[in-house]
Amino acid sequence: MTPPFVSKTPRTFEKLPDFTKKAHLASLPPLGDHDLEHLPWLNAIMAMMKEAVITVNCEGEITYLNPAAEALTLCKKEDALCKNSAEVFTLLDAETNILIRSPAIKSILKKTLIKLETPMILVRGNDARIFVDGSAYPIRNCDGEAIGATLMLRNITELKNARTMSQQLLAVLFQRSQIYLNLIKQIIERD
Repeated sequence: MTPPFVSKTPRTFEKLPDFTKKAHLASLPPLGDHDLEHLPWLNAIMAMMKEAVITVNCEGEITYLNPAAEALTLCKKEDALCKNSAEVFTLLDAETNILIRSPAIKSILKKTLIKLETPMILVRGNDARIFVDGSAYPIRNCDGEAIGATLMLRNITELKNARTMSQQLLAVLFQRSQIYLNLIKQIIERD
């Protein structure tokens, strides 16, 4: 039996340019919905992902955003394509509030996976700030040359807030336990 997602009739697709051949380092083109039509399963996977997936070329220009990335950055894909990522969102160090160099560009330059070591603050287009973590990895052509990078981010604001609240609750519980221990000590010393 053929699975429901497999077409029973062969389909032909318009041949897309082969970007794996010795491409210029900044040649990762913007990917619109029409570019992904020939890979419906890839489009479906990207749409279902809860992590924000953003791809950039070597100049830092956005070439793709999945729906989660649109929600995270508050920027529609058609508005973000071909813009420098710094025009769409900004990353700050959560502890120092200092501007962070793009992890995607770092991954291209270092030619390796870059994990966000500490939570970062993502400043959205409306200046709202959320906590994110994630990683970036270079996109390579068949010769191993970096032609861009993929940045995967996830919103951890609720998790960060829950941790802060639990730490505050533990501090209050510790203070109360010290008060009760002192009271018990005083009662024991009286007897």
